[in-house]
Parts: sequence; structure tokens; C-alpha cells
Amino acid sequence: MVWTDNDRVGVYFLEFGAAPRASSVLYDRKDSAIAHIAPGMVDWKQVFAGARWFHVTGITPALSPSAADATAEALKAARAAGVRTSIDLNYRNKLWTPTKRGGA
Repeated sequence: MVWTDNDRVGVYFLEFGAAPRASSVLYDRKDSAIAHIAPGMVDWKQVFAGARWFHVTGITPALSPSAADATAEALKAARAAGVRTSIDLNYRNKLWTPTKRGGA
């Protein structure tokens, strides 16, 4: 875990629907701490010591270009450490476009 005094935690709000209106979710993750993560901030060697699996979601790299770079760094470090990886692509069309590389 990397602590910061300069950023905030992302949050989301769930509003339960009532028929015929569906439930809705509002995400507030722009400028959250994870959106500001960057390569070099995490000691991946220490993180992966003794680990067998590393799971990542497609949402994290969509939050910012630096989060995308940090995700790529993590996956490369996991491979170097012999850690198996898995990914939940979890595509969100509000975060990704065909031409956009991270940074909602």
C-alpha cells in the first residue's frame, strides 16, 4: 500500500431503482489517489515476494496515463517475479475510447 497526504480516495454512490427505473451508480474517481499512481511509486519486488497470483482490473489503467503506465510496470514486474497474472477487462465505455490511452 502506498500512502499519500495529497490525494483522496475514489468513491461511488449506488441509488437503488424501483420498477420500472433501474438502479444507477455514480463513480467519483477522477483525481483520486489511484489515478495519480505512477511508475516507480511501488516496490513491486517486495509486493510480489511470496505471491502466486496478481489480478488487475481494466478500470485502473483507464483512470490516467500514469495509472496505465503503472499497471504495465506491475504486470512486467509480476512476470519477472514468476507470478501468474489475470485481468478482468471490466470495460467501461465512459473511461475508454478507441483513441484514448487512459485518463478518464
